[in-house]
Formats: sequence, structure tokens, C-alpha cells
Amino acid sequence: MQSENAFPERGMNDLFAELWSVYLARILRLLFISVISAAIVFGAVSGIDVILPEGNQPAIDEILTSVPEGETLTSEQLQQVAELQLDDLPLEMLRSALVIGIALLVSAIAAGAYMFVIGAHYVVGRVLISEALTFSVQRVGGLIITTLMALAVVFAVWALLFIAPFMIANAAMDAALVAALFGLLSFTGFVGALVITAYVAIRWTFIWPVIAFEGVIGVTALRRSWELTENFWWRTFGIVVIITLAVFAVGFPGFLATGAGLDTVGTWYSNIVAPTLAGPIQAIMIFLLYSDLRTRKEVPPGYGPDQIASELNFQTQAWDDAP
Repeated sequence: MQSENAFPERGMNDLFAELWSVYLARILRLLFISVISAAIVFGAVSGIDVILPEGNQPAIDEILTSVPEGETLTSEQLQQVAELQLDDLPLEMLRSALVIGIALLVSAIAAGAYMFVIGAHYVVGRVLISEALTFSVQRVGGLIITTLMALAVVFAVWALLFIAPFMIANAAMDAALVAALFGLLSFTGFVGALVITAYVAIRWTFIWPVIAFEGVIGVTALRRSWELTENFWWRTFGIVVIITLAVFAVGFPGFLATGAGLDTVGTWYSNIVAPTLAGPIQAIMIFLLYSDLRTRKEVPPGYGPDQIASELNFQTQAWDDAP
């Protein structure tokens, strides 16, 4: 029997109805966190492009534009482009590392702040943005470490199953049988890596709330998310796919604007407006799925505002009375 103050077990319709209820109730705080995060990432990426040198891209563009319409690059031009790109590799790696690092840091802070605002919704109602950011900064290290561990596992899978046989196949082009064998291995490895990535991504969907509410990090957080999704993988996968499609729909006007030649409008919409609107939707659904799984699996039965209040150090109130 569930505890009196626990969340009820929710069906899919209940989850989506609750998503919009929380979104509309806390829209100003959630959108503030979202727009600031998107603006910081967009500004940082733009700043990196200004600060770092252009490298050989102008020379590459010049070669590409010199080719008459309907014709292809000559072997000599292809070699020139390849050499220029190879020279730029260290610069591009630095650029990518800076962009990924900034995006990861900002996303981690936003994730913790989202979880604080959403959890507080069921306990004390509204909270100050400063409280949410303080809470998030305290946990940002755990969020980044755990995310990097998950990404390292995924990269290792791709390196073993796809990248390694692909490189061997390319290196062994003179030995047709060996190249064909490893080419086949790289194709099957690609499919296998894709399936494994999708599988573990769902099993580790809940590392954000696990770190925010349960205060564990690293392997413990990954294991905890894995346990929560046990016997609920397909349900979680289906809802995540629906939310992903919704996020794509939010960003679709940006593609339309770019396709219509409105590059500036498309860029601003895709990099600021779309992430601002979509970020809270993803965060709320992750929390709702997380709380639903805890309600189904907690001993004693049920998970609700009492536990959230204890985990976030709030004074609780009945969850259905939360403003």
C-alpha cells in the first residue's frame, strides 16, 4: 500500500497532463534558466569563433568556389583540401573541446536548477532563482563527472565496434579480402554500437534527478538510474521518443526559416528560442518519470513531497495543494 502523501502511479496520459501543469505553473523560472543557459552557450560559441584564428577555411572555401557549377574537384584539388583540413585538425579539436566543455558545464548547471525548481513545485511552490542556481552549482561537479563517465562508456563502445574495424579496413585496402572483412565488421559494429548507445542512454536517463535528489554521483548514480529503469525500459524509451519528437517540432521553425533564406532568424531561433522552450519540457518529463518509477519501486511504498522535502531540505506540504 502506498504512503498517504506519495505520488500516484501515473499512466502516459497522466504524465503528459502533469508535464503541462508543471510547465505552466513554473514557466517564468524554468524559461529564465533556459534562456540564460542557451544565451551563454550561444554567446560562448560565437566568442570562440571570434577569438580563435580562422585557420585554412578561407583557402578551402576559395578552392571549392573555384570549381565551375556541375564539375567536381580534381584529384589535385582534393589533395589540397585534405592537406589544409589536416593542418587545421589541432585547431578544430581545440574548438570542439571548448564548445563541448562550455555546453557541458552550462547544461549541468541548468539541469540541477531545473530539478530544484521542479521538486520545489511539489513542496513549497515557488523558489528564488538564486536558490536554484546555488543548489545546482553545489552539484555541478557530480553532474559533469557522471555525464563524462557515461559518455566514456559510449565512446569506448563506438571505438571498439565501429572505429577500429573501419580504420583497419581503410588501412588494408590493398588486401581486398581483409578490407572486405573489416568493412563488414565496421558495418555490423556501427549497427551494434547504435543499438547499445540507445539502450544505455535510456538506462541512464535519470542521472540528473538521481544526483540532484539522492546526492550520489559517478558509478553509484549510473547504477541507480540503471536499477530504476529495470523492467521499464520500453515504457521509458517510448516516452523519451515522444518528447524528442516534441523537441524536434519546437525547433522545426528554425529549419524552415533557414530554408527560406532567413539565415539570421533561423540561427537565433535554433540556438536561443528552441532550446529555451524545449529544455524545461525535457527536464519536467525526466523528473515525472523518475518520481513515477520511485513511487512504483520505493520501500516503504511510494515517493512524494515528503521525500523531496527531506532531500532538498524543505518544509513539506500536501503535493496536490502545491501552487
